[in-house]
Amino acid sequence: MRALILGVVLALGVLSQASAQAHKLLIIDSYHKTFSWTESYTLGLNKVLDKSIHVSRFEMNAKKLPVSEHQRKADEAFAFYKKVKPDVVLLCDDIALNHMLPRLQHENIDVVFLGVNGDPLPLLESLNGPVRVTGVLERPHFYRSLSDVIQLSNQPIKNIKILFDDGPTAKINTAYLQSQANLFSKLNQTITRIERFTTFPDWKKAVLDDDYDVLFVGSYQTLRDRMGRNIDANQVIAWTNQNAKHPVFAFWKVSVGEGMAAGGYVLDGEKHGIHAAVYIHKVFAGMPADQIPISVGHQGTGIYSKAEFAQLGLAPPREWVPIR
Repeated sequence: MRALILGVVLALGVLSQASAQAHKLLIIDSYHKTFSWTESYTLGLNKVLDKSIHVSRFEMNAKKLPVSEHQRKADEAFAFYKKVKPDVVLLCDDIALNHMLPRLQHENIDVVFLGVNGDPLPLLESLNGPVRVTGVLERPHFYRSLSDVIQLSNQPIKNIKILFDDGPTAKINTAYLQSQANLFSKLNQTITRIERFTTFPDWKKAVLDDDYDVLFVGSYQTLRDRMGRNIDANQVIAWTNQNAKHPVFAFWKVSVGEGMAAGGYVLDGEKHGIHAAVYIHKVFAGMPADQIPISVGHQGTGIYSKAEFAQLGLAPPREWVPIR
């Protein structure tokens, strides 16, 4: 974290020596501005980005729209890019990266990404235009979070259930998680099951089944009702908290709090936003994006809700910090 703060200071110093003309940044977000991950990384961006930078934003709204609509939204985003004519494009999360880089590859533009779970190398190697790319990878800490949680209870934890929605990002994350879950189960003599769901009724059934000792929630923002309508994410996590047979934990900070998941060793979108903003400043100061190494973002923090832990009668790990 100290290195990241130093990077912020140096980037701001270099930017102040650059041309005084207003720089233009276009943010293409996979999701929407009220999505909790978007809110958190935006907070990080706003803490670091120079106020002289002109920021435009395009929302693909992929958590609410069906996958069949993503190509259309990407076409709209590219048309918006042509209209705005930015100096730098920030692509937020896998959907924006995977849909927009092929469209931007022949543009003379610098691209920074954040919150990307998949391996971007195959996509980057397929590009054949002048676009220059760098960014911040997102790597959830599944193994560490599971390890911390099984030490919380006085009762042995043998069955761990992990729930995700069935969105594109969830598919990437569960593929990454499966190898860690297999290793975790082998070393800790547990049964760790990962399940994905399209509808909220099916998610509810999995929560109500009394076949686990602890429940982890991953992503749940693309869940729909039987009519295909998107379910509000706050409703999903609140219902899960109220109806789960056993303690609920999470892998992302946005899922933890009173009336939500009790805690976890989580990723924090705000720190990803700060990290990406440092990269953006370096580009504005004259460094081509492809000369900035792609890196893994903030390594995670153990957090817990004091209210939820008190209700569960649990004592948090020493390194975890309390939140609301």
